[in-house]
Amino acid sequence: MTHSIYLSHPLNAKTPAYKGGEGLIVKREKSISCGDTCNQLHVSMSNHLGTHVDAPSHFVDQGKTLTDYDANDWIFSYPSLIDCGIEPGGSITPEFLKQHIQPCKNVDLLLFKTGMENHRDTVTYWQSSPIIDASIVPLLEEYYPNLKAIGLDVISVTSLLDRDQGRKIHQALLGQGIRIFEDVALDHIKRELKEVIALPLMLEAADGAPVTMIGML
Repeated sequence: MTHSIYLSHPLNAKTPAYKGGEGLIVKREKSISCGDTCNQLHVSMSNHLGTHVDAPSHFVDQGKTLTDYDANDWIFSYPSLIDCGIEPGGSITPEFLKQHIQPCKNVDLLLFKTGMENHRDTVTYWQSSPIIDASIVPLLEEYYPNLKAIGLDVISVTSLLDRDQGRKIHQALLGQGIRIFEDVALDHIKRELKEVIALPLMLEAADGAPVTMIGML
């Protein structure tokens, strides 16, 4: 029997924001306990808060937006989990990755488990996320010719320790049509997943949005 698990973190007041910026704001508009006929909330947040996807248009002019994709494009049938623990502020380079990856032509989603999720409740999570070198993209394309997306347990592929490299890795991945899932919950994943479904909030023509991400064991 297939067992499904969430790969998304719940959105709440503690959800970390890039650069320590404004997080989730929730206001109660209606309450049954206060005499209203229903309960209702008003929610305000960045479209890149929490577990979310970057579409190509996030860094590529005229790149694909969320609503340019078909429903099937959010189903990944050949995910692969890469357990590549790294210290805060470390660097992910081609040399580093070669120690952890093997070529596989079928893989359509790579999930990088760096261990940064262990720091998610501290400023280390957004202040010292790993520096991801843009030179890994040709290696990923060589090893995984069917790659459609990557996911990571980091707040962003742009580390505050090297924002220029972050811009380059965003442009390199999204320029090749490889979507980026950030702030993914991977700490509880101990074995390969059979399938991953990642459904974004369908904001018309958006460059990204929070996702509900589910993995099948």
